[in-house]
Amino acid sequence: ARSGKGLAIGISVADADKECDRLRAAGITILQDPTDMPWGARAFVIADPNGVSVLVSHPIPAAAEYAACTH
Repeated sequence: ARSGKGLAIGISVADADKECDRLRAAGITILQDPTDMPWGARAFVIADPNGVSVLVSHPIPAAAEYAACTH
């Protein structure tokens, strides 16, 4: 059997918090609760049945410190 451990993908949704709540209610294990990322994403992490990490996010403004470093 193959394992997806070590692989990661990201998907964008309209509202990461609502999607997290929906998935949790459906019995999906949330590996990381929704968190504001400094690069401009609100994201949470789940794992698919093969062990692939799935980052689910929606865009938010980047943190000022991060934005200052990218210009």
